[in-house]
Amino acid sequence: MQASASLAKLDNVILNLRKWYGPGSIALYIQSSEDVDLISSWLSNHTIGWHLRASNIHVLMEKIVDYSPYPEASIQWTYPYNALRNLALENTGSNYFLLLDVDLIVTPNSHATIRGLMRKDPQIVDKMRRKRTLFVLPAFEVCPGGINYAPEKSATEGDLPKSKHDLINMVEKNAAWVIYHDVTPKNQGSTQSEKWYNFTEAPYYPIDWELAYEPYVIGYLPGIPRFWTAIRGYGYDKVSWFHELHRAGYAMNVLRDLYVVHLCHPRTPIQVDWEKWPNTRKFIEFDPFLMAKYGNCRDWCSASPDSWSSKCGWDSCAQCSDCITDETCPDDCKNNPQISWEERCAWETCVGKCPACLQF
Repeated sequence: MQASASLAKLDNVILNLRKWYGPGSIALYIQSSEDVDLISSWLSNHTIGWHLRASNIHVLMEKIVDYSPYPEASIQWTYPYNALRNLALENTGSNYFLLLDVDLIVTPNSHATIRGLMRKDPQIVDKMRRKRTLFVLPAFEVCPGGINYAPEKSATEGDLPKSKHDLINMVEKNAAWVIYHDVTPKNQGSTQSEKWYNFTEAPYYPIDWELAYEPYVIGYLPGIPRFWTAIRGYGYDKVSWFHELHRAGYAMNVLRDLYVVHLCHPRTPIQVDWEKWPNTRKFIEFDPFLMAKYGNCRDWCSASPDSWSSKCGWDSCAQCSDCITDETCPDDCKNNPQISWEERCAWETCVGKCPACLQF
């Protein structure tokens, strides 16, 4: 299990390790000498030390000066989520990982359950190692007072479902629901939770990734891209990673018998002007980087009804294989035999990617 946390969520670290009951790689974020004292005291606790006995603990410390125009937005603006995730991943000590936000609680003995699945079904290992496949754990939220988008009372460990059957009963009674479905339905939409509730045919089922989908996944660590650390704070931190995994050719399957659960708590409203939010610009800048790295056509480009001769002339063109065809060349150029190709390929309007012009 790989997770990151601020010192405010240390209790969740221990709760997850108790449920996971296996090795973990935990990245902690500290900002002051007071934080150093707190983490030292925490680590010296005998009970806590026992739960951490099989885990690697890594600490990222930095001083931050917040220039955010948003009042009291220091953590939203600067928190190094992706640097912490990379720190946990790169020091996991295993070829396999379960990437988790520490707010999400795993089912009891998840480590043993996952190892058992891998032994029982070698195709799971083969898919992860050889076929760039990630396995998704569906994510839910529970609240003791039922569905409440602004709960006054936080859920506790006692509110966690004891099994998948118990979780489904809680969903039917409106005591549990797919996490974030009220805020951003696409965040977990591709999981197809309605299918998951009744699925029994196999240990997993395939799904298609869609933009804004941010699942919690098990995967094979060697060769997997790392998180983009230029993105800090709230927004696009995880979706940028899944965006790259999609470009890199990763597939996804949803595990039938495993899930993670978020314990509801009073929410702090986050008001964001997305047009001015710095991560919006960084995410836009991330796309040309992916095109240069993977050479794939942008999804929104390939789906556009415009002709290839038009799309391949866009400044944002990735020069994918679709652009390098006879269809690329505008008709007024291609059907103009009176003028030599040398002259036509020097025109300012030339898209520069059709087979004839590629010879020059």
